[in-house]
Amino acid sequence: MPRIAAISLARLSLRNIPKKRLLQLINLIIFISLFAVTAAIISLVFEKKIEEQNEQLSNEYGNEIIYNLWLSEAPKNIRNIESVLNQISKEHNYLIYIQGLDKILVTERDLAHNPVVDLIKFNRLGIKSIDYSLKDALIVSSSLEDIEEINKYKKVYREIKDKFYSAEVYNKIWILEYPEMIQNWGKEEITNLYKRALSTKEDLKKNLDEIKNFNINFNVNFYSQKKSESQIKISNIKNKIKQLSNNESTSIFIAFIIQLIIFLIIQFFEFGFELTQKAMKRVRK
Repeated sequence: MPRIAAISLARLSLRNIPKKRLLQLINLIIFISLFAVTAAIISLVFEKKIEEQNEQLSNEYGNEIIYNLWLSEAPKNIRNIESVLNQISKEHNYLIYIQGLDKILVTERDLAHNPVVDLIKFNRLGIKSIDYSLKDALIVSSSLEDIEEINKYKKVYREIKDKFYSAEVYNKIWILEYPEMIQNWGKEEITNLYKRALSTKEDLKKNLDEIKNFNINFNVNFYSQKKSESQIKISNIKNKIKQLSNNESTSIFIAFIIQLIIFLIIQFFEFGFELTQKAMKRVRK
């Protein structure tokens, strides 16, 4: 068996292959190798560009989550604020009516406690929501105009926040949320607390109304605009990725055609050279 294998290999030796066939084989191998290298380089260049576009697309999809969050949260916040303000207004009108009939039935505690506690709660929630909204806005900002808009509304946010906490701390109405703290207070102290709460009630309502306006003027408008811009960007990026993929295929095909032409030209000149050599040999003979 080893002897037979050796004989077979000897027959397949390059020496037994005609020179013409050997040159053609070498040219074909060179052609395939060059095409493979060229195709690989073209693919690497285009794949890198496509990868960059895919990263941008991923970032835009990430931003879409933020846009959708605030475009659903803002209307919900607006509805909640309008609901609580309407409820407080109705209850206030009803209690005032009852108080007009009998002052003993409705005290300052009835007019102040529950509405003010609700107003404090919704003001705090609204301020916290605005804070998160502005932080997210910085994440998705993409231009100097965006930053200027955010900074403008940061000032509005600070004003809303300062008004609320000043009223809350100055009048000590935060104590209303902790009834156990006033159990040992005297009647006069408790009466004064409810008077302060009642006098702060309108300011808290105005502050809550400003929070509602913030949700309309910034959250809805800003994130709606950013979402529209993002959808255009996503569409452009997808088109660019599609175009790059098509360009990659076209470039590889063109490279194949060019190298095939070069290969055929080389084959033509080799064939012509061969014919010339044969003709010269005949002349010499």
